Amino acid sequence: MLKTLMELDEFQISKVSNEKMHKFFDFLENPEYLKFFVWLNQESEVEYSFDSAPKFFELNITAEQYQICYFIKRSGKEQVVVSLIEQQVMTGQINGNPLDDLLNKMNNVYVPKLHGENDWPDGVKKEF
Repeated sequence: MLKTLMELDEFQISKVSNEKMHKFFDFLENPEYLKFFVWLNQESEVEYSFDSAPKFFELNITAEQYQICYFIKRSGKEQVVVSLIEQQVMTGQINGNPLDDLLNKMNNVYVPKLHGENDWPDGVKKEF
């Protein structure tokens, strides 16, 4: 999971305050937090949200400069167990224009996963 953060341009673990590092652990431990977004501000300091990622224009950057890491609990409201963290939390990064990034992920990641999922009804699988 830390690898996802390390892939942000200009990310330095030494610039992350203890308070902000604890927010990540709050996300893992608190069943009410279902998602966690992390990005760097213009001073390369870590910012976060439990609600939603900021839009690129709110950060005063271009769409091409946009980078956000996201962490989403797969099973909803449950505490994450460290030994199962890879199965319980989906991680990823949005790089550049969010719509282009989404299209790329849908075509290359999510649609192939959905096609491989056997628990979906045939009617739903055909739609993808």
